[in-house]
This record gives sequence, structure tokens and C-alpha cells, in this order.
Amino acid sequence: MPTTDLDQLMDRASLMLVKMQYVEAQKLCEQALRIAYDCKQWSYFARIILPLQECSRQLRMIAVEGSIVLGTDQLSDDVIATLNELQSGCVVFTGPDAATQALKLIHQVQQQSHHLLILSAITGENHWTVHSAHHPILTVSFPAPPKAWQN
Repeated sequence: MPTTDLDQLMDRASLMLVKMQYVEAQKLCEQALRIAYDCKQWSYFARIILPLQECSRQLRMIAVEGSIVLGTDQLSDDVIATLNELQSGCVVFTGPDAATQALKLIHQVQQQSHHLLILSAITGENHWTVHSAHHPILTVSFPAPPKAWQN
């Protein structure tokens, strides 16, 4: 792929970033990153990574201002289905099929411009181990939220 195509793709991504259309800008940056990687255009990585990081930062900031759902193992299927309608928020799926539910919601919201941070967690009595729902899998353990905040 000619570098002019990458330039045009990143110009579009930059325009979306300026217009605060972070979901679309992130998709364009991810597309450009895949192309640069496949074509071994390493000099483009910095030009792509910085706007991609900014998109991710903005999406996280918008998500934490929305609804927060900590745990889903005691929620009905209807309530879980309504999570797809959230415009912004953070959802931590728990229970035996947490990773599957998280991936399903990610695939559903990727078609929309929702600002959702979606994770899955293995819950213990005193701590949670939270995982990103898609690759690369990132994991962190921390004290469990208070029982009143869960589900």
C-alpha cells in the first residue's frame, strides 16, 4: 500500500478526532495501524499511535461519566440486554460466562458509536481479578467493591 493511502487515512482520523467523533477516529487509527504493520511501515507507527492513544483516553473519560455496572451475575437477561442501549458507561461482567457476555456486548456496540468500557472479572470474596474482554488481554486484581455496589 502506498504511504499516500496511509496519509489520507490518518488525515481522516485526525479530522474525526478534531470533530470529537472518537469512536470513528479510533476505528480509522486501528485500520491504519494494521496496514502499517502489514506493510512494515514502522515510521508511521508514531503518527498512528499518538492519535489512537488520544481516542482511547477520550473514550475512557466519556465512559466513566456514564452508567457504571459492577457485576452481572445476578442480573436478568433483560437487564443485560439493555446494556447494549447505554450510550456511555463502564460494565464489568461477572459470573461463569462473564468473558462471553463481555465479548458479545463489545461486538454489538462496535456497530454503534457508544462509549462503553467493557470488562470481565473473576470475583472472590475480598478481591476481583478484572480482564480486558479482547486481545491483548490485560489483567488487574484489586479489592472487591462493597457488596452494596455490586450487581
